[in-house]
Amino acid sequence: MIRFCFDVSEVDFNALIDKFVPTLLENAAKSDDAKLRALAALPQGLAAGMLKSLSDDKKEELAVSLLSGYKDKIAAMLADEALRQGISVKIDDIRADRI
Repeated sequence: MIRFCFDVSEVDFNALIDKFVPTLLENAAKSDDAKLRALAALPQGLAAGMLKSLSDDKKEELAVSLLSGYKDKIAAMLADEALRQGISVKIDDIRADRI
């Protein structure tokens, strides 16, 4: 097995918020954290604005959580692109961590 790792910097957190605010709010509604549940009850535009006002550290935490939830789709996308480039691979796992 080969481990392939890469670091990601300069993430456009606001674009992620715009794209995934419905998913973020859905997850927040299921949270044990009362503040997150309250956020989920807000109108989508207001919630997005509040998320965009968070510190970059908090945005990074949210991005890691979101990307971890999409790891299977990301793995499939990477494997599909590799195949388009003539390289057949099976990606067993993807992890998103803060460094």
